[in-house]
Amino acid sequence: GGGGCGGVAVYESIHTPVLFENCSFTGNVAQAEGGALYIADAYVTCVNTSVIGNETKLRGGGLFVTGSPDYVVSLMDTIISGNTGIFGGGLACHEGTVTGGVFENNTATYGGGIWLQDSDPTLNGVVVRENHGIGNGGGVYTSDVSNGKYPDVIASTICGNTPNQVWHIEGDNTNIINESCSSNPAACCVNGACIMVEPLMCDDVGGTLSNGGEEDCSSTECAEPCLGDVNNDSEINVNDLLTVIANWGGCP
Repeated sequence: GGGGCGGVAVYESIHTPVLFENCSFTGNVAQAEGGALYIADAYVTCVNTSVIGNETKLRGGGLFVTGSPDYVVSLMDTIISGNTGIFGGGLACHEGTVTGGVFENNTATYGGGIWLQDSDPTLNGVVVRENHGIGNGGGVYTSDVSNGKYPDVIASTICGNTPNQVWHIEGDNTNIINESCSSNPAACCVNGACIMVEPLMCDDVGGTLSNGGEEDCSSTECAEPCLGDVNNDSEINVNDLLTVIANWGGCP
């Protein structure tokens, strides 16, 4: 073990939320799953926490998450870095929902940053950057796709991973997937929600950087979306009407 919160932590079937704040999980080793944290059917929130230099002999060098999608693991201002495993250097997620967190410089045979099992997990607002897969899925790897269904990956940034960014995964237009990373991720407000993205990519998703890119989502409050402001200039006026008229017609 090691770290300010005392080595490997295992929580199963806990219905009361669990909070790790200002913690460090470092130098732990697991023989099977979850080098630093094994989370099963539990509400867990990590705030300003680091998961660095842990190892597993199988799945989830940093974290292993499983359980109903109703159980959310929230990683606020949390970095998962320098962890190793066979499946998922930073995170292996069998089931459940993981939000937030920066996964960088992790290594695994499959899924250097994150390894997802089948079609059950959900990732929301994660940053996966500069991880390495010995096989495929330097950033994110999905082990199998059943019945054409893919894991839900939304509002996430995946960049600079090797040998490729994703493997067996589909995303929607809220995700940013690039071969290289421009700089450190920053808070970006999109339609009233905060996501962590590469600063130069915030405009690409129709967002606005918080405080010029110097803040993260835990300290950012995004204004409620202004539905009539179609050109995103913080005003509703004739320019919005002209934008609508210029794009009149059927949608793709």
